[in-house]
Amino acid sequence: MSRDWLGPLAIAVVVLLAVGLQVDVADDSALIFDGPGLTLDEGFNVEVGVYLVQSSLQYGVALVDPASLKEIFGDPSYNPDHPPLGRWAIGITEQLGRTILGQRPGPPMYVITYGRLAPALAFAVNIFLVGWFVTKWNGQRAGCFAALALALMPRAFGHAHFASLETFMGLTYSTVLLVAADLWKPSTTPTWRSSALIGLLLGLAFLTKIQAIFLPPMLLLWGLWNWRQKAIGPLLLMGTVTAVVFFVGWPWLWLDPAHHLREYFARTTERQVVYCHYLGQHLADRDVPWHYSTVMFLWTMPITLLGAGLLGCAGFRIDQTTDSQTPPTLTTASRWQLLMMGWLGPIIFFALPGIALYDGIRLFLVSLPVFAVFCGCGLDQLLEITTRRWSPKAARALIGAALAIPLIQIFLLAPCWLSYYSEATGGLGGANRLGAELSYWGDSQTPQFMRAVVEQLPEGATLDVAPVLHPAQLEFFVRNQTQLRTRPDVKLRGYDPSLHSDIRYVLTFRRRADPWKSLDPPPPGTKTLAQVTREGVLLAAFYELPETRIEPDEVTPPAVNEEPESTPTQNPETSEAALPTIDELLLFFPSKYPAGNWKPANLSYEDVSFKAEDGASIHGWYCSCDNPRATLLYAHGNGGNLTHRTPLLEYFTKHLRVNVLIFDYRGYGRSEGVPTVEGALQDARAARTFLARREGIPETDIVLMGRSLGGAIAVQLAAENAPRGLILESTFSSLKDVATIHYPKLAWLVPPDKLNSAMRITQYHGPLLQSHGDADSVIPFASGKKLFDDADHPKQFVTIPGADHNDTQSAEYYQQLEQFIESLPY
Repeated sequence: MSRDWLGPLAIAVVVLLAVGLQVDVADDSALIFDGPGLTLDEGFNVEVGVYLVQSSLQYGVALVDPASLKEIFGDPSYNPDHPPLGRWAIGITEQLGRTILGQRPGPPMYVITYGRLAPALAFAVNIFLVGWFVTKWNGQRAGCFAALALALMPRAFGHAHFASLETFMGLTYSTVLLVAADLWKPSTTPTWRSSALIGLLLGLAFLTKIQAIFLPPMLLLWGLWNWRQKAIGPLLLMGTVTAVVFFVGWPWLWLDPAHHLREYFARTTERQVVYCHYLGQHLADRDVPWHYSTVMFLWTMPITLLGAGLLGCAGFRIDQTTDSQTPPTLTTASRWQLLMMGWLGPIIFFALPGIALYDGIRLFLVSLPVFAVFCGCGLDQLLEITTRRWSPKAARALIGAALAIPLIQIFLLAPCWLSYYSEATGGLGGANRLGAELSYWGDSQTPQFMRAVVEQLPEGATLDVAPVLHPAQLEFFVRNQTQLRTRPDVKLRGYDPSLHSDIRYVLTFRRRADPWKSLDPPPPGTKTLAQVTREGVLLAAFYELPETRIEPDEVTPPAVNEEPESTPTQNPETSEAALPTIDELLLFFPSKYPAGNWKPANLSYEDVSFKAEDGASIHGWYCSCDNPRATLLYAHGNGGNLTHRTPLLEYFTKHLRVNVLIFDYRGYGRSEGVPTVEGALQDARAARTFLARREGIPETDIVLMGRSLGGAIAVQLAAENAPRGLILESTFSSLKDVATIHYPKLAWLVPPDKLNSAMRITQYHGPLLQSHGDADSVIPFASGKKLFDDADHPKQFVTIPGADHNDTQSAEYYQQLEQFIESLPY
């Protein structure tokens, strides 16, 4: 029996040890060494994985009961933004780690270090499979080279250290392609058994992450090209098995199949904009130029492996068992076709216009294991060619050098592998000069660096963190999953010199997509207490700033028609409205300037700003039209900023024919401050006062309109001073009701009277138009209906059939809206 698989297996085991023993985030285990710093998305993956595993352990054999599965996957604690397979694996290793390696001291939360062991294992399995299949096709030497090539790709090696889903997706993606390329041979008709197996693997890929969507078009095109009508039946079987595995493997889909399928696939497009930095430009994810994916692949692939892979692409189709002059066999040619599509397909897809792309090669990382196949074949051919021309010793030295270069780079860059750039850019230093992104979401804040931070922070200090990319980042992740968990005396705060004059200690990583110009470079007199540099490039730093006030970043436009100086103000840095509570950290999801399109082509608007009661400067757009039927104040929801409502503003002015003021709550867009409920109410009151003075009308002549959170803001204002009319879209009965649904364990933090719209709307006795989607998964339809039932007459309610929270309104609703505006009394 052949044991050619032993070579790839040995390489996989060595890599498993190299990765698995280097994943510690925050001194969680004495048996595991330091790994990369904590990244933002790891916490979500580990949290859901632990939830799934603990739920299964709690229910035991009762887990198979449909009612039990409904309780688990229908519970608000379950986050369905990604399928469960990869998160299951992360949760299993986290639980095993705590059982075998011990519970760490500190808060009794999940341990990200142990969750990172699952991707390490997945990477090792992927290395083995790539090496094993190439061994079957081209011999043991090529197979070992392929396994080594994948292991020595710094970005793939780096991602294997994170509790994220990219490494799992690479495993399932390449497994489908390898098995299909091995089992389907044009010389024979594809068998039903092989088709079912490929369908099973494809279903597992879909249960891992959305990138599995690349595979069906490739397999369909490949099958029909090589087997014509003979492939139709097997492809149909493959697709059926895939659909069944995907559906059966994700019980969340069972609860409402059509709606949940639509919701899952819509999540990939209906999400907050993520920014990236490329060639010195700050770009929204959908505005990245077409060549980004190709250039980033070339920039982040070691040049020796890139050359070997291209050589392998050119010579892969030569049947290694025959004379080199023999034409390629159909079997090997078809295999080459599928693997070429598997490598280039995702890169080409992300070159299409309008496709969101960010964070280096993360979204097309699945291409790397497939490219390793070509690297293995290319290295094997290079060894054969150089052996014939020179000597075996010289040939082995050349191949050794080709593999040693990326190995040395991995060693020198550790553990900041996601900052790797190849010799094609001049390394990280050259990439810095070219204007490339330098750091991922916190990986450069290494454990060694964080230990230095903790040791040098004075007792009771305030630590300002930059950038803050999510409301839960500081208290939920950084506080509990880094060495800062040992310093409960330290106060964590988002860095913003426009809000705080007492900034002294700053923790930052150098992510150019989310910049703070006031820290790059830091102000004169700053002391660098700790830093992380690689190849002479600063990646993370801990600063002690001078006591003098820092000049804020210039993001707020000049004020227009500000409030008179007699308006009572207080310092926004010390205002109660500027101090968010924990529930407010989970409520507001602001996008600050420059996120968004601040120069829309089809909208006529005027930049305005005004002061809230506590002195915070609030920014808005005033849009007017000829012969307006009403003046409207619009309060938007809890995500994005006013630029994301441009189509609605066009509708207001061009079709509904109303003058409208839209404003950003503090902390959103160009409005200064930190978002809080009290602050948002102050901002809305100031906006109404500003609009009334601008139009020369009483505040009671303004129509108030709000969506989601903005609806609750509008209700509060309507209860205080009745408007001409009130329009509510997808609004909740109370903030506590929503918190009970989405954060049941934290709902007790929300006071019952905080944004209690159902209670406040009883104090409004004017015209009301309210709408709500009957499939709203964010704010349930029943919550909106409860609010409407408590309202006084006259009132109208429009149900949007089949609509989720972020779906567009119906034509019927817009007709009702126009009639409502037309019917409002003067």
